[in-house]
Amino acid sequence: MKYTLKTLSILLGYPQDEFRKLVENPEDVYELLSLEDEEIARLIYNFLKGIDPEKADEIYVSIFELPAKCPLYAHYYIVKDKEGELGRFLLEIKGQFKMHGYDIPAGKEIPDYLPAMLEFLSLIVERDKRSAAKFAKRYIKTWTKKFKACVERNNRVYLPVAEALDRVMDKLLESS
Repeated sequence: MKYTLKTLSILLGYPQDEFRKLVENPEDVYELLSLEDEEIARLIYNFLKGIDPEKADEIYVSIFELPAKCPLYAHYYIVKDKEGELGRFLLEIKGQFKMHGYDIPAGKEIPDYLPAMLEFLSLIVERDKRSAAKFAKRYIKTWTKKFKACVERNNRVYLPVAEALDRVMDKLLESS
């Protein structure tokens, strides 16, 4: 799960060098990820083969950025209508990060940014599967189906990634 989580973190982040390396080497990515889960590896492979690297930035911005059709922030799905809850929610996530020795570099993103949470999980999943599953259940799994439905409605290019995310969360919770 470690490599799958890290790969999803890269794919759901803004398309930069790491993203482009994955797109250039889909067979290598599939080979590595299939050691963790072949079905999820196939979804990611299909995305990598189907995305046009020249249009990746444009596609990403059209779905995940201003105005975001499918936000990559957990608070949008979990505390959206709960006034006054956002600060506590973000501090809770940041506390989980710090407890495991992980911190988002200052000025980079807020803690509930999905790629940051997936990167965090990739770092702790092998050494503390129970904590990883607990984190995934509390902060990610509760909204992956909504996210997947949003992606399906707005830009099917990212649908294999959204499906892979949902399946990874299921698998992580099963294995704890």
